[in-house]
Formats: sequence, structure tokens, C-alpha cells
Amino acid sequence: MLALKIEDIRDFMSQMLKKDTFDAFEARDVKITTFTDFDISCDINKDFYPDPKEAPAHCLWSDIKPFVFEIVKGKSLPRFMKIVFAADTSLMESLSPNASVFYINISFENSALTLTTGCGMKTFTLDKSAELKWDEYIKEFLNTKKVSVSTLI
Repeated sequence: MLALKIEDIRDFMSQMLKKDTFDAFEARDVKITTFTDFDISCDINKDFYPDPKEAPAHCLWSDIKPFVFEIVKGKSLPRFMKIVFAADTSLMESLSPNASVFYINISFENSALTLTTGCGMKTFTLDKSAELKWDEYIKEFLNTKKVSVSTLI
């Protein structure tokens, strides 16, 4: 697990909400507290699609982002925000065939923005190589996007 503090909150939020930086990730959960609480599960309603078998399980961030932007824009910062991203299937399988999910948890609370990583495996294992690959992937991803971070753990 990687735990990072985002140093430039304004730039990171711009990348997340206005640019395509995170668009390829699946959105798994969004919780925002402004004047009220907003909770978006990001699970696809398969009955909405003509062929439910072809519907994905989760929304992409690019699909949810405009709604999140509408909720958080304004003069006041959210009191709380948590967004959970997951790697898409092709990225996940390229990093580890034994992984069931790779997560990025982004949390804004008390004027601090943090990013943590996590992974779930299909079977129990003490081998941490998949988790380490994911952490390295995220470090390189953030470096490529010029996101300034400091390590929390």
C-alpha cells in the first residue's frame, strides 16, 4: 500500500475534474459533503442498456466526472470528498493475472488531500509483488502527470 499527500491540491483537482488524467480509470465510489451529502455508487444499472450482457459493471471516471464537477464547483471547498478509482481490466491483467482489483483512494478532509493505493487478489497469497507493481505504476503515473506528492507511510 502506498499513502501519499498531494502537495498541490489545486493542480491535482484540476487534473482530476477538468482534464483527462484519470478518465480511463473506473469510478467505484464517490462521496462528497458540501451543503448536503452526495453518494454515487458508480455501479452500472444494466437494465438501462438494450443488451444488459454488454453493459460494463462500473462507470468510467469520464462518465461521472461532469456530475462530480457540478457538485464541487463554487466558492466553498467541500467539507469532505472521497473518490475510489480502479484500474480497468486490461491494466489489471497486465500487472497481475491473480489480481481481482487495483484501487486508488483519493480523500479530501481537513484541507488535506491524500491518495492511497490498494489491491485485492483472486486467491489468498503472501506474495506482495502485484501490490508493489501497482504502487510503482501509480508513482510513475503521478510523476508523468507532474503531480507533486510526499509519502505519508
